[in-house]
Amino acid sequence: MPDEETLALGEAHSSGKECHAYAVIAGDLVKFSRSERTGGEIFYFPGSKYACVLQQYGESMNLLLENLGVRDLSVLAAPDDVLGRILGFSGLKSLWNGLVAIDMLVKAACEIRPYEINAGETDRAHNANLGDVQDAFAHKIRRDFNNIPIPTLIFSGTATTLEKTKLEAFVYQVRQFQKKRGSAVRAAG
Repeated sequence: MPDEETLALGEAHSSGKECHAYAVIAGDLVKFSRSERTGGEIFYFPGSKYACVLQQYGESMNLLLENLGVRDLSVLAAPDDVLGRILGFSGLKSLWNGLVAIDMLVKAACEIRPYEINAGETDRAHNANLGDVQDAFAHKIRRDFNNIPIPTLIFSGTATTLEKTKLEAFVYQVRQFQKKRGSAVRAAG
């Protein structure tokens, strides 16, 4: 769930005519752009190619970053077919399994939270569980794709998920991966 800061930033940087999801994603983007970063990161979220405004989010959010003067961060909102070409069927199946697991964890947290004895205990357990799902997914994708770099979300059981969410220096990792792959191809050829 987005926190108050994310919602306030999203509403401040949208016209109000977009759907609620746009404001939440824009709020996360602005919040991330203001966080301590190494630079050169890519903010990723699934895109669309169908008759939904979602297909324009990536371009719109890159313009938002430009208007904010943020030059060391970009947005990638690849449609599902592009993601499918990158991950293949096995990768998409793993992604689906991860999403289902997260849905089940969210449902369980929502059902348990009203009855918790110690306030915040459910959120701490939920965040730890999200971290476990993320670690398992990242391990499988890296294994299946020869250690391809992927952005990793960091979850901490001591704070809300959004307060500790941060992307790794994805562009740097991709460049290093490409260099390794290029060296390996030249050595084999």
